[in-house]
Amino acid sequence: MSFNNSSSNDLQPRAPRKRKRSSSERGLASDSDLADLARAYLETQHRLWPELVKKGVIPPLSADVIQTPCLGSCSSRPA
Repeated sequence: MSFNNSSSNDLQPRAPRKRKRSSSERGLASDSDLADLARAYLETQHRLWPELVKKGVIPPLSADVIQTPCLGSCSSRPA
């Protein structure tokens, strides 16, 4: 394939640029998405390590545990 003999008709048009996202659209996921992720993570831990749940190493699967420590530590991080 030779690029020297290509005509200008072979060029493809540039794809249109996507709009810039606003600052509210960038960064961390929404609180409800983070809560779903934390819930799925804890459910997996409960399934894989039931003995650690019984010992209290892994916190119980409750709304308080998911909302307070999990989401609080994520949203308090500097951007």
